[in-house]
Amino acid sequence: MSTSALSNAVSKLEAQLGVRLFNRTTRSVSLTEAGQRFVEQVSPALKDLHSALDTVRSQQEAPAGTLRINTFATAGREVPAGLPPEKWSSLK
Repeated sequence: MSTSALSNAVSKLEAQLGVRLFNRTTRSVSLTEAGQRFVEQVSPALKDLHSALDTVRSQQEAPAGTLRINTFATAGREVPAGLPPEKWSSLK
């Protein structure tokens, strides 16, 4: 996110809340008292959100479940050649 986009987003949030969250000068930016309270209150929710996103993403890493393929018998005879023998009994 660019600096100007971030600045605009913060300005919109401040306008929506009706309170300044940051003290801005030409040399520094710091949180106001309201900004500090806001950060304290939203931090746990943001941590929970990040945790939920990580949980969902971790489920993408390894496929799981049953794969069923409906095909012609001739194609079905080729499948066991690529499967280890212990998996053949699961073919129906």
